[in-house]
Amino acid sequence: MKRTACIASILLCLTLFLWSGTGEGTLPENPLRGFRVFVDKQCVICHPLPFSDSQQYKIGPPLGRRGLHQSLMQIMAAMWNHATEMQEKMRLLHVPAVSMTSEEMEELLAFIYFLGYFDDPGNPSLGKLVFREKGCSQCHVVGKSGETDKIPLDALARYASPIQIACAMWNHVRPEGEKGEKWEEQWPHFQGEEVNDLVAYIWEASNSRPHTKELILAPNPRQGAIVFQKKGCDACHAVSPKEEGKLGPNLANSHLQESASQLAARLWTHGPKMLKAMEELGLERPRFSEQEIADLLAYLYFLPYREEEGDPKQGEILFTIKGCSNCHSIRGKGGDSAPDLAQSDQIRSAIDIARAMWNHAPVMIQLLAEEYLRPLPTFQAREMADLLSYLQTVGKQAE
Repeated sequence: MKRTACIASILLCLTLFLWSGTGEGTLPENPLRGFRVFVDKQCVICHPLPFSDSQQYKIGPPLGRRGLHQSLMQIMAAMWNHATEMQEKMRLLHVPAVSMTSEEMEELLAFIYFLGYFDDPGNPSLGKLVFREKGCSQCHVVGKSGETDKIPLDALARYASPIQIACAMWNHVRPEGEKGEKWEEQWPHFQGEEVNDLVAYIWEASNSRPHTKELILAPNPRQGAIVFQKKGCDACHAVSPKEEGKLGPNLANSHLQESASQLAARLWTHGPKMLKAMEELGLERPRFSEQEIADLLAYLYFLPYREEEGDPKQGEILFTIKGCSNCHSIRGKGGDSAPDLAQSDQIRSAIDIARAMWNHAPVMIQLLAEEYLRPLPTFQAREMADLLSYLQTVGKQAE
Protein backbone atom coordinates (compact mmCIF):
# COMPACT_ATOMS: atom_id res chain seq x y z
CA MET A 1 0.00 0.00 0.00
CA LYS A 2 2.80 2.42 0.92
CA ARG A 3 4.66 1.59 -2.28
CA THR A 4 1.50 2.09 -4.36
CA ALA A 5 0.83 5.45 -2.72
CA CYS A 6 4.41 6.52 -3.38
CA ILE A 7 4.21 5.51 -7.05
CA ALA A 8 0.87 7.28 -7.47
CA SER A 9 2.32 10.42 -5.91
CA ILE A 10 5.35 10.37 -8.21
CA LEU A 11 3.27 9.77 -11.33
CA LEU A 12 1.00 12.64 -10.32
CA CYS A 13 4.08 14.81 -9.93
CA LEU A 14 5.23 13.82 -13.41
CA THR A 15 1.86 14.73 -14.86
CA LEU A 16 1.89 18.15 -13.22
CA PHE A 17 5.52 18.81 -14.09
CA LEU A 18 5.29 18.25 -17.83
CA TRP A 19 3.75 21.63 -18.60
CA SER A 20 6.98 23.62 -18.35
CA GLY A 21 9.32 24.14 -21.28
CA THR A 22 12.90 23.23 -21.95
CA GLY A 23 15.65 25.21 -23.54
CA GLU A 24 18.91 24.75 -25.35
CA GLY A 25 22.11 23.51 -23.80
CA THR A 26 22.99 20.67 -21.48
CA LEU A 27 21.47 22.24 -18.35
CA PRO A 28 17.72 21.56 -18.72
CA GLU A 29 14.87 23.70 -17.50
CA ASN A 30 12.70 20.67 -16.80
CA PRO A 31 14.50 17.30 -16.76
CA LEU A 32 11.15 15.51 -16.48
CA ARG A 33 10.01 16.50 -19.96
CA GLY A 34 11.91 13.49 -21.27
CA PHE A 35 9.33 11.26 -19.58
CA ARG A 36 7.04 11.88 -22.56
CA VAL A 37 9.82 10.93 -24.98
CA PHE A 38 10.57 7.84 -22.90
CA VAL A 39 6.95 6.72 -23.29
CA ASP A 40 6.30 7.94 -26.85
CA LYS A 41 9.45 6.28 -28.20
CA GLN A 42 8.45 3.06 -26.37
CA CYS A 43 11.56 2.88 -24.18
CA VAL A 44 9.16 1.95 -21.40
CA ILE A 45 8.44 -1.40 -23.09
CA CYS A 46 11.88 -2.70 -22.11
CA HIS A 47 13.06 -0.42 -19.33
CA PRO A 48 11.14 -0.03 -16.05
CA LEU A 49 11.35 3.28 -14.25
CA PRO A 50 12.96 3.27 -10.79
CA PHE A 51 9.66 4.09 -9.07
CA SER A 52 7.76 1.26 -10.80
CA ASP A 53 6.79 -2.01 -9.13
CA SER A 54 6.07 -3.77 -12.41
CA GLN A 55 7.78 -7.10 -12.96
CA GLN A 56 6.63 -7.54 -16.55
CA TYR A 57 9.50 -5.51 -18.02
CA LYS A 58 12.49 -7.84 -17.73
CA ILE A 59 14.14 -7.19 -21.08
CA GLY A 60 16.18 -4.13 -20.19
CA PRO A 61 17.62 -2.87 -16.90
CA PRO A 62 15.86 -0.29 -14.72
CA LEU A 63 17.82 2.75 -15.83
CA GLY A 64 17.71 4.61 -12.54
CA ARG A 65 19.60 1.85 -10.75
CA ARG A 66 22.30 1.20 -13.33
CA GLY A 67 24.54 4.15 -12.51
CA LEU A 68 23.60 6.00 -15.71
CA HIS A 69 23.83 9.33 -13.96
CA GLN A 70 27.52 10.15 -14.09
CA SER A 71 27.68 12.44 -17.12
CA LEU A 72 26.15 13.18 -20.50
CA MET A 73 29.04 11.39 -22.21
CA GLN A 74 28.50 8.25 -20.15
CA ILE A 75 24.84 8.03 -21.14
CA MET A 76 25.67 8.66 -24.81
CA ALA A 77 28.34 5.95 -24.74
CA ALA A 78 25.97 3.50 -23.02
CA MET A 79 23.21 4.08 -25.58
CA TRP A 80 25.63 3.63 -28.46
CA ASN A 81 27.30 0.54 -27.00
CA HIS A 82 23.93 -1.16 -26.56
CA ALA A 83 22.45 0.00 -29.87
CA THR A 84 22.91 -3.36 -31.60
CA GLU A 85 21.31 -5.31 -28.75
CA MET A 86 18.49 -2.79 -28.42
CA GLN A 87 17.75 -2.82 -32.14
CA GLU A 88 17.60 -6.63 -32.17
CA LYS A 89 15.25 -6.80 -29.19
CA MET A 90 13.04 -4.15 -30.74
CA ARG A 91 12.88 -6.26 -33.90
CA LEU A 92 11.90 -9.37 -31.93
CA LEU A 93 9.19 -7.41 -30.13
CA HIS A 94 7.95 -5.95 -33.44
CA VAL A 95 8.72 -2.46 -32.19
CA PRO A 96 9.60 -0.25 -35.16
CA ALA A 97 12.87 1.66 -35.13
CA VAL A 98 12.34 5.15 -33.80
CA SER A 99 14.09 8.35 -34.79
CA MET A 100 14.45 11.46 -32.68
CA THR A 101 14.82 15.16 -33.14
CA SER A 102 17.60 16.99 -31.32
CA GLU A 103 15.05 18.37 -28.87
CA GLU A 104 13.70 14.89 -28.12
CA MET A 105 17.20 13.49 -27.66
CA GLU A 106 18.12 16.35 -25.33
CA GLU A 107 15.01 15.76 -23.23
CA LEU A 108 15.47 11.99 -23.13
CA LEU A 109 19.13 12.10 -22.09
CA ALA A 110 18.39 14.63 -19.33
CA PHE A 111 15.51 12.46 -18.10
CA ILE A 112 17.64 9.31 -17.99
CA TYR A 113 20.32 11.18 -16.06
CA PHE A 114 17.68 12.58 -13.68
CA LEU A 115 16.33 9.11 -12.82
CA GLY A 116 19.16 8.72 -10.32
CA TYR A 117 17.68 11.65 -8.40
CA PHE A 118 14.55 9.72 -7.41
CA ASP A 119 14.42 8.09 -3.99
CA ASP A 120 12.97 4.68 -3.29
CA PRO A 121 10.32 4.69 -0.55
CA GLY A 122 11.97 5.14 2.85
CA ASN A 123 11.81 2.70 5.75
CA PRO A 124 9.62 4.08 8.58
CA SER A 125 11.11 1.70 11.17
CA LEU A 126 14.62 2.89 10.39
CA GLY A 127 13.32 6.45 10.29
CA LYS A 128 12.03 6.08 13.84
CA LEU A 129 15.53 5.09 14.95
CA VAL A 130 17.00 8.07 13.09
CA PHE A 131 14.48 10.36 14.79
CA ARG A 132 15.66 9.17 18.20
CA GLU A 133 19.38 8.66 17.58
CA LYS A 134 19.90 12.02 15.86
CA GLY A 135 18.33 13.83 18.80
CA CYS A 136 15.22 15.02 16.95
CA SER A 137 13.05 13.58 19.74
CA GLN A 138 14.62 15.92 22.30
CA CYS A 139 12.69 18.86 20.86
CA HIS A 140 10.11 17.32 18.54
CA VAL A 141 7.34 14.76 18.58
CA VAL A 142 5.32 12.99 15.90
CA GLY A 143 1.89 11.47 16.44
CA LYS A 144 1.62 12.31 20.16
CA SER A 145 -0.53 15.38 20.51
CA GLY A 146 -0.49 15.15 24.31
CA GLU A 147 3.19 16.14 24.64
CA THR A 148 2.68 19.89 24.50
CA ASP A 149 6.21 20.72 25.70
CA LYS A 150 7.66 19.54 22.37
CA ILE A 151 7.19 20.90 18.88
CA PRO A 152 4.99 18.54 16.80
CA LEU A 153 6.14 17.65 13.30
CA ASP A 154 2.88 16.06 12.15
CA ALA A 155 2.25 18.90 9.72
CA LEU A 156 5.33 17.85 7.73
CA ALA A 157 3.44 14.74 6.59
CA ARG A 158 1.71 16.91 4.01
CA TYR A 159 4.92 17.14 1.98
CA ALA A 160 5.48 14.82 -0.97
CA SER A 161 9.24 15.27 -1.17
CA PRO A 162 12.17 15.09 1.26
CA ILE A 163 13.32 18.33 -0.36
CA GLN A 164 10.39 20.17 1.22
CA ILE A 165 11.23 18.79 4.66
CA ALA A 166 14.91 19.66 4.14
CA CYS A 167 13.81 23.21 3.35
CA ALA A 168 11.77 23.37 6.56
CA MET A 169 14.74 22.02 8.53
CA TRP A 170 17.17 24.55 7.05
CA ASN A 171 14.88 27.53 7.58
CA HIS A 172 14.24 26.36 11.14
CA VAL A 173 17.90 26.81 12.13
CA ARG A 174 18.22 29.65 14.60
CA PRO A 175 21.03 32.22 14.60
CA GLU A 176 24.21 30.90 16.18
CA GLY A 177 23.91 33.05 19.28
CA GLU A 178 20.68 31.32 20.29
CA LYS A 179 22.09 27.82 20.10
CA GLY A 180 24.64 27.90 22.87
CA GLU A 181 28.37 27.23 22.70
CA LYS A 182 28.10 23.54 21.76
CA TRP A 183 25.66 23.90 18.92
CA GLU A 184 28.11 22.43 16.40
CA GLU A 185 28.53 19.28 18.50
CA GLN A 186 24.77 18.91 18.83
CA TRP A 187 24.13 19.36 15.12
CA PRO A 188 22.85 16.02 13.75
CA HIS A 189 24.66 14.56 10.76
CA PHE A 190 22.74 12.55 8.18
CA GLN A 191 24.06 10.13 5.60
CA GLY A 192 22.83 7.54 3.12
CA GLU A 193 19.08 6.98 3.27
CA GLU A 194 18.58 8.47 6.74
CA VAL A 195 16.68 11.57 5.60
CA ASN A 196 14.53 9.44 3.30
CA ASP A 197 13.74 7.05 6.16
CA LEU A 198 13.02 9.98 8.48
CA VAL A 199 10.50 11.36 5.99
CA ALA A 200 8.82 7.93 5.79
CA TYR A 201 8.58 7.78 9.58
CA ILE A 202 7.00 11.22 9.84
CA TRP A 203 4.45 10.25 7.20
CA GLU A 204 3.54 6.97 8.91
CA ALA A 205 3.53 8.21 12.51
CA SER A 206 1.71 11.50 11.92
CA ASN A 207 -1.76 11.79 13.43
CA SER A 208 -2.74 14.40 10.85
CA ARG A 209 -1.78 12.58 7.68
CA PRO A 210 -3.53 14.25 4.73
CA HIS A 211 -5.30 12.43 1.91
CA THR A 212 -3.11 14.20 -0.64
CA LYS A 213 0.39 15.63 -0.40
CA GLU A 214 1.61 19.09 -1.32
CA LEU A 215 3.63 19.09 -4.52
CA ILE A 216 6.24 21.42 -5.90
CA LEU A 217 6.77 22.22 -9.56
CA ALA A 218 9.44 20.43 -11.56
CA PRO A 219 12.89 21.36 -10.27
CA ASN A 220 14.54 23.72 -12.73
CA PRO A 221 18.35 23.33 -12.80
CA ARG A 222 18.74 26.55 -14.81
CA GLN A 223 16.78 28.47 -12.21
CA GLY A 224 18.88 26.69 -9.59
CA ALA A 225 21.98 28.33 -11.07
CA ILE A 226 20.35 31.70 -10.39
CA VAL A 227 19.47 30.65 -6.83
CA PHE A 228 23.09 29.55 -6.34
CA GLN A 229 24.28 33.08 -7.07
CA LYS A 230 21.38 34.92 -5.47
CA LYS A 231 21.86 33.15 -2.12
CA GLY A 232 25.61 33.76 -2.12
CA CYS A 233 26.70 30.14 -2.60
CA ASP A 234 29.18 31.27 -5.25
CA ALA A 235 31.05 33.31 -2.64
CA CYS A 236 32.52 30.06 -1.27
CA HIS A 237 31.99 27.43 -3.96
CA ALA A 238 33.22 27.15 -7.53
CA VAL A 239 31.21 25.17 -10.07
CA SER A 240 33.75 25.04 -12.90
CA PRO A 241 36.05 21.98 -12.79
CA LYS A 242 39.25 24.03 -13.14
CA GLU A 243 38.33 27.01 -10.95
CA GLU A 244 40.39 27.36 -7.77
CA GLY A 245 40.92 29.69 -4.85
CA LYS A 246 37.53 29.65 -3.13
CA LEU A 247 36.93 28.91 0.54
CA GLY A 248 34.69 25.89 0.09
CA PRO A 249 35.13 22.77 -2.06
CA ASN A 250 34.71 22.96 -5.81
CA LEU A 251 31.23 21.49 -6.30
CA ALA A 252 31.98 20.47 -9.88
CA ASN A 253 34.38 17.88 -8.45
CA SER A 254 32.29 16.83 -5.45
CA HIS A 255 30.39 13.87 -6.98
CA LEU A 256 26.92 15.26 -6.32
CA GLN A 257 25.04 12.68 -8.43
CA GLU A 258 22.95 11.56 -5.46
CA SER A 259 19.25 11.17 -4.79
CA ALA A 260 17.16 14.09 -3.58
CA SER A 261 17.22 12.96 0.04
CA GLN A 262 20.98 12.31 -0.05
CA LEU A 263 21.66 15.78 -1.45
CA ALA A 264 19.37 17.26 1.20
CA ALA A 265 21.28 15.30 3.86
CA ARG A 266 24.60 16.59 2.55
CA LEU A 267 23.36 20.19 2.60
CA TRP A 268 22.12 19.83 6.17
CA THR A 269 25.20 17.99 7.46
CA HIS A 270 27.53 20.70 6.17
CA GLY A 271 25.38 23.38 7.80
CA PRO A 272 27.78 24.28 10.66
CA LYS A 273 30.75 24.81 8.33
CA MET A 274 28.65 26.82 5.91
CA LEU A 275 27.14 28.99 8.64
CA LYS A 276 30.55 29.77 10.14
CA ALA A 277 31.99 30.61 6.72
CA MET A 278 29.07 32.92 6.01
CA GLU A 279 29.62 34.69 9.32
CA GLU A 280 33.33 35.17 8.55
CA LEU A 281 32.48 36.62 5.14
CA GLY A 282 29.76 38.84 6.56
CA LEU A 283 27.04 37.03 4.63
CA GLU A 284 23.52 36.66 5.93
CA ARG A 285 22.29 33.09 6.31
CA PRO A 286 20.03 32.46 3.32
CA ARG A 287 16.49 31.23 3.67
CA PHE A 288 14.86 29.24 0.90
CA SER A 289 11.41 28.70 -0.46
CA GLU A 290 10.56 25.09 -1.25
CA GLN A 291 10.91 25.76 -4.96
CA GLU A 292 14.27 27.48 -4.51
CA ILE A 293 15.77 24.56 -2.60
CA ALA A 294 14.36 22.14 -5.19
CA ASP A 295 15.89 24.14 -8.04
CA LEU A 296 19.21 24.51 -6.21
CA LEU A 297 19.60 20.80 -5.48
CA ALA A 298 18.66 19.92 -9.06
CA TYR A 299 21.31 22.37 -10.29
CA LEU A 300 23.96 20.76 -8.08
CA TYR A 301 22.87 17.32 -9.27
CA PHE A 302 23.29 18.36 -12.90
CA LEU A 303 26.76 19.90 -12.50
CA PRO A 304 28.54 16.69 -13.64
CA TYR A 305 26.11 16.30 -16.56
CA ARG A 306 27.66 19.02 -18.69
CA GLU A 307 29.56 18.25 -21.88
CA GLU A 308 33.07 17.10 -21.06
CA GLU A 309 35.97 18.86 -22.70
CA GLY A 310 37.47 16.21 -24.96
CA ASP A 311 40.83 16.03 -26.69
CA PRO A 312 40.35 16.47 -30.46
CA LYS A 313 43.76 14.93 -31.20
CA GLN A 314 42.81 11.76 -29.37
CA GLY A 315 39.44 11.94 -31.10
CA GLU A 316 41.13 11.96 -34.49
CA ILE A 317 43.03 8.80 -33.55
CA LEU A 318 39.82 7.16 -32.32
CA PHE A 319 38.07 8.10 -35.56
CA THR A 320 40.51 5.79 -37.34
CA ILE A 321 41.04 2.94 -34.88
CA LYS A 322 37.31 2.59 -34.15
CA GLY A 323 36.68 2.20 -37.87
CA CYS A 324 34.66 5.39 -38.39
CA SER A 325 36.92 6.33 -41.31
CA ASN A 326 36.04 3.10 -43.13
CA CYS A 327 32.69 4.62 -44.03
CA HIS A 328 32.96 8.34 -43.25
CA SER A 329 35.40 10.83 -44.68
CA ILE A 330 36.77 14.11 -43.38
CA ARG A 331 37.18 16.65 -46.20
CA GLY A 332 37.32 13.83 -48.74
CA LYS A 333 39.78 11.66 -46.81
CA GLY A 334 38.35 8.30 -45.74
CA GLY A 335 35.46 6.10 -46.81
CA ASP A 336 32.79 7.06 -49.31
CA SER A 337 29.82 4.92 -48.21
CA ALA A 338 28.67 7.48 -45.62
CA PRO A 339 28.58 11.30 -45.47
CA ASP A 340 31.68 13.47 -45.19
CA LEU A 341 31.38 14.62 -41.58
CA ALA A 342 33.34 17.82 -42.20
CA GLN A 343 30.46 18.92 -44.41
CA SER A 344 27.71 17.75 -42.06
CA ASP A 345 25.40 20.21 -40.31
CA GLN A 346 24.51 17.57 -37.71
CA ILE A 347 27.59 17.87 -35.47
CA ARG A 348 27.09 21.29 -33.93
CA SER A 349 26.66 19.93 -30.40
CA ALA A 350 26.87 16.69 -28.44
CA ILE A 351 23.08 16.41 -28.56
CA ASP A 352 23.06 16.76 -32.36
CA ILE A 353 25.71 14.06 -32.67
CA ALA A 354 23.83 11.76 -30.28
CA ARG A 355 20.67 12.20 -32.35
CA ALA A 356 22.49 11.52 -35.64
CA MET A 357 24.23 8.43 -34.24
CA TRP A 358 20.97 7.02 -32.86
CA ASN A 359 18.91 7.71 -35.98
CA HIS A 360 21.50 6.12 -38.26
CA ALA A 361 22.38 3.21 -35.97
CA PRO A 362 20.15 0.64 -37.79
CA VAL A 363 21.78 1.45 -41.14
CA MET A 364 25.28 1.42 -39.66
CA ILE A 365 24.68 -1.89 -37.88
CA GLN A 366 23.52 -3.53 -41.11
CA LEU A 367 26.32 -2.02 -43.21
CA LEU A 368 29.05 -3.11 -40.80
CA ALA A 369 27.62 -6.62 -40.58
CA GLU A 370 27.25 -7.09 -44.34
CA GLU A 371 30.27 -5.22 -45.68
CA TYR A 372 32.85 -5.48 -42.91
CA LEU A 373 31.64 -8.49 -40.87
CA ARG A 374 32.12 -6.55 -37.66
CA PRO A 375 29.89 -5.06 -34.93
CA LEU A 376 29.52 -1.43 -34.01
CA PRO A 377 32.59 -0.11 -32.18
CA THR A 378 32.12 0.59 -28.48
CA PHE A 379 33.21 3.68 -26.57
CA GLN A 380 34.08 4.65 -23.04
CA ALA A 381 32.71 8.00 -21.85
CA ARG A 382 36.15 9.61 -22.19
CA GLU A 383 36.54 8.27 -25.72
CA MET A 384 33.11 9.59 -26.63
CA ALA A 385 34.10 13.05 -25.38
CA ASP A 386 37.33 12.96 -27.41
CA LEU A 387 35.57 11.81 -30.58
CA LEU A 388 32.85 14.44 -30.31
CA SER A 389 35.45 17.13 -29.68
CA TYR A 390 37.24 16.09 -32.87
CA LEU A 391 34.04 16.05 -34.92
CA GLN A 392 33.04 19.47 -33.63
CA THR A 393 36.51 20.78 -34.46
CA VAL A 394 36.39 19.60 -38.07
CA GLY A 395 32.85 20.93 -38.34
CA LYS A 396 33.95 24.40 -37.25
CA GLN A 397 36.89 24.33 -39.66
CA ALA A 398 34.46 23.67 -42.51
CA GLU A 399 32.34 26.73 -41.69
